[in-house]
Amino acid sequence: MEVKSYQQSEAYLSFLKRKQLKSFVAWDGCVPRESTEDDTAEDSLYCDTCHLRFTSTHNKKEHLIGGRHLTNVTRDFKREVLERTKHEASYDEEAKRRHLLETEGADSLREADPVEAARMFSCLLRRREEEIIELRKNLDRMKKDNVQLLQEIALLKDSELKLSGEMGNCKSYGTEVQSQLDVLRMVPTLFGVINF
Repeated sequence: MEVKSYQQSEAYLSFLKRKQLKSFVAWDGCVPRESTEDDTAEDSLYCDTCHLRFTSTHNKKEHLIGGRHLTNVTRDFKREVLERTKHEASYDEEAKRRHLLETEGADSLREADPVEAARMFSCLLRRREEEIIELRKNLDRMKKDNVQLLQEIALLKDSELKLSGEMGNCKSYGTEVQSQLDVLRMVPTLFGVINF
């Protein structure tokens, strides 16, 4: 009963998913060739964890619930959990060091032992250099954006001048058309026709 609850735990299932994804990618990082029916039938009789091949599915099922397989799976699971906790611990230590530098600054460097102070100082310098590099990239990008915007402004001003000239032409043409329309309206009165 404990084995089933352990095998159904979320941590164990995520471990199996990660292991399955790792086995899907070949050792050189390439995805293996498409499997055929012969391959899948043969692979279904192989235990990746224990590196054993079976002659029947019954033998493999018996192996999967056996102690040796569970021991190997548990060992792999514990190894991965240990590696993850080590990675998280090193990340937490780095985060604490950064937080200490940000909050206490130079005072923390004076109080720390020389090796830790040098490590903290180099971490601080590296972070500042990364910030400077990022700011320079942003500055270059902003300069390019500014040049592009200035070019667009110049184009828009040229368009505005052209449009204002065209608008003046349209206004003068409109007044000419209006004066011609007024002349045409006077033609019937010249001939004595009042109603159109």
